[in-house]
Amino acid sequence: MSVPILSRGQLLGTMEFRAPANQDWNNRSVELARVIAQRLALALDNIRLYEQAQLVANREQVANQVAARLQSRTDIDS
Repeated sequence: MSVPILSRGQLLGTMEFRAPANQDWNNRSVELARVIAQRLALALDNIRLYEQAQLVANREQVANQVAARLQSRTDIDS
C-alpha cells in the first residue's frame, strides 16, 4: 500500500507499507498508515520551520554585531 506524504498541499513523497501475502489491509491498518504519513509530514515541516528560524536568527546576530561595531567607533574614518 502506498500512502502520500502531503505538507501544505504539496506532495513530498510516498510511504510504502507491505503486509504478509496472506493478509489484507483492513480499515484500521489503512487509517494507521495515513496517520503515520501525516505525522511524518508534520515533523518534516517542523524541521523546515526550525531551520528557517535558525537562518533568521543567524542573520540578526550578524546584523547586531555589525551595528555594535559601528556604534563603538568614535571616528568616521575608523
